[in-house]
Amino acid sequence: MPAIESEALRLLALVRRRPWRAVVAAEARRDPERFGAITAPEGAAALSLLPQRDAARALVVGDAWGRLAVPLSRRATVIGLLPSAPLAALLACVASQEDAPIAACAGTLAAPPFADGGFDLVLLHDGIDDAPETLPAAAALLAAAGVCYATARNRLAAGAFAASTPARSLSGLRARIADAGLVPLHEYACFPDAARPRAIVPLPLLAAHLRRQTNGLADLARTGIAEHLAPAFAFVLRRAR
Repeated sequence: MPAIESEALRLLALVRRRPWRAVVAAEARRDPERFGAITAPEGAAALSLLPQRDAARALVVGDAWGRLAVPLSRRATVIGLLPSAPLAALLACVASQEDAPIAACAGTLAAPPFADGGFDLVLLHDGIDDAPETLPAAAALLAAAGVCYATARNRLAAGAFAASTPARSLSGLRARIADAGLVPLHEYACFPDAARPRAIVPLPLLAAHLRRQTNGLADLARTGIAEHLAPAFAFVLRRAR
């Protein structure tokens, strides 16, 4: 059994016996890097960037702990797509404990168990960093007026200039978005990351935001390239007309 599936089964067994928040708190003491962000309130900040639509049908990909799926289910019909049956069962347990009407299923965007054009919202975590087919598959699932939310880490900001990671620069991310048949409605810089952002700043306003800082980031605002050096990006995308 692959290690990732074994770990999912271990967590599933714990959540079936105890409240999921207690399980996450215990795991966070052992592994704060991995579990510390799960219950942080800012983890759902992305939802404020999305259009409000009554009875919208939303697909949330790779969100086993329901950070986005649970709060989103209060205003939309939510399906959670996880890469394995144990992870789908984990989300189902969390949703049940939260009394959140979420349908969790196992599958991948490479072969999605849904018809094209069926979702008003598709939410991806690190979707632009994932396999090249992820964004085109997400685009195909969007309804004509639907939007896709995707994030990406910026390795350029972290000093990773290796030729193997060009798609994680801002220009490379924009190219991947265009290749998927999508166009940005909004682009944001996330600080310190997209999973637990303390600030989400529209890219056109980033320089002005940095000028108000007192920790040395004000100097970056004067370079004219500040938007390329944000630690992470978030995009709200729609299908190209």
